[in-house]
Amino acid sequence: MNKCVLFDDGRSNFGPLSETRCSFEQRAGAFTNIERAQRIGLTLVGLVCDASHRARVDERWGSAVSSESSETRVLAINGLASLAQMREAIEMSVAETLVDPSGRLVAVRCEQGRLDAIAAVGWTPATGASPRISAHSIPVHPWDLLNQLRGRLEEDLALRVSAGDLDPLNVHGGRAWQHPRTIIEPGVIIDARLGTVIIDEGAVIEMNAVIRGPAMIGPQTIISPQSLIKGSTVIGPNCRIGGEVGGCIIQGHSNKVHDGHLGDSMVGEWVNIGAGACNSNLLNTYGEVIASLGPNESRVATGRTHYGGVIGDHAKIAILVALPTGMSIGVGAMVALSRAPQTIGSFTWLTPDRHASYRFDRFMRTEEAMMARRGVTMGSAMRVHLEHLHGSATSG
Repeated sequence: MNKCVLFDDGRSNFGPLSETRCSFEQRAGAFTNIERAQRIGLTLVGLVCDASHRARVDERWGSAVSSESSETRVLAINGLASLAQMREAIEMSVAETLVDPSGRLVAVRCEQGRLDAIAAVGWTPATGASPRISAHSIPVHPWDLLNQLRGRLEEDLALRVSAGDLDPLNVHGGRAWQHPRTIIEPGVIIDARLGTVIIDEGAVIEMNAVIRGPAMIGPQTIISPQSLIKGSTVIGPNCRIGGEVGGCIIQGHSNKVHDGHLGDSMVGEWVNIGAGACNSNLLNTYGEVIASLGPNESRVATGRTHYGGVIGDHAKIAILVALPTGMSIGVGAMVALSRAPQTIGSFTWLTPDRHASYRFDRFMRTEEAMMARRGVTMGSAMRVHLEHLHGSATSG
């Protein structure tokens, strides 16, 4: 059985989503790579990341990492590798290295003592090595991942079906599955003609909702009545989602219960989007979206005409807020303007009469109240991590 280590090489920038999670924690398709590794039978024996994330990662994922360490040689896989790339890595011989078309490391079999070097930016195969080149690139920015989302999602959905605990649904297109412990209420339409649809364990699809594939409705998630969930959408575990959502990845534990549009975007955990709030994912000029991943970040051409943006963990969006194309909303931001700016820094308190920093004690009271509604308590390492991010964001 393969001993596997997932590493974050620090070369991807997902804006505020990278402040609170490493690459192997990103829901880059239906699953994170921690979840993928477990589902394809790898024995996860390590997670390699920057020191700033170490305590938080150990606190959250310690139970997912095996203590087995009898073998010194491990299979090290990039935290953002796709399922196809992970399977390709498993088939590599000891002497092989897998890189993407840009030369970025995807996977290598190596001694455990080399893991720190592998995680360092700029690591290259040893002299004389002949790397195998993957057909696909490791995503660098959110828009790169959204470009790959449909393909990654279909791979992951097939993997989920292979677990054998889902029942087929008689729907348009025939490629839909539900866990036996789900509820699908009267009037629901599931259209799988353009891609697979999975309704996972404990999910509830309420009256007259429409779901088009490919789509993943995660465990314990509730879809509100009359919602429209369009293709290439991943909704993580324990979310409450309504309105129109399409081309999005929602990490988990987030709320968008009411009407309003969210398109071509990535949303973190413990986010709340109020009733009637909408984002734009297309410019009025139909041109390429130019986006920034934070107030101090450069503006970058995304190569996409449809790109909504990113919303960091613990952000709160008030009712009727209009979110512009290519937005970036930081961790813990509170936004209550009728029209939000394109970039909002972490822990920003933004209302019509006040632009200030969100006090950390007030922020924590809000988060503890939200998390308690789902029966979750924030870990001490995560609290320390957020307090450090708050200090960095508000020190200026």
